[in-house]
Amino acid sequence: GSGVEWEGPLLRLAEGLKQGATLETAPPDPRFKGTLLPYQQKGVDWLNFLYNWGFSGLLADEMGLGKTVQVLAFLSRLRTNLPVLIVAPTSLLFNWRAEIDRFLPGRDPFVLISYTTLRLNEELYSQREFEAIVLDESNAIKTAATQTARAAYKLKGRFKICLSGTP
Repeated sequence: GSGVEWEGPLLRLAEGLKQGATLETAPPDPRFKGTLLPYQQKGVDWLNFLYNWGFSGLLADEMGLGKTVQVLAFLSRLRTNLPVLIVAPTSLLFNWRAEIDRFLPGRDPFVLISYTTLRLNEELYSQREFEAIVLDESNAIKTAATQTARAAYKLKGRFKICLSGTP
């Protein structure tokens, strides 16, 4: 198989929905320095819902609508000692660092790397455990047979979020 475990989470979710589980509002941690627009809060709520039920997610939105902010607001809620891995094209790494410094100052459980770094250090990153893995511009891994995609599939994390600016 594909290595994707979905039966367990799906059965838990079906049971949870029967018990009345809903999409709850998931406000960012008070240390998050920013204000979310209503649609951005809905994105955070959705990511939180997926996280709580053991699923991963895809946040596809047009450029400029604040996917980074939504992800950082969601990540601010996590209580973990494990790092968060953010993989992005080299051209976007500076933007991620600036956004982390702006919205989550002084909090640095983040490991930021490019897809090239991931590909060249596949073994190193596949051996580490992450709380969350964010793959920005995830069209970089759309072709499953590529070395970059294979390296991304080997990453171990409780929650994986793919971001795409091309819905």
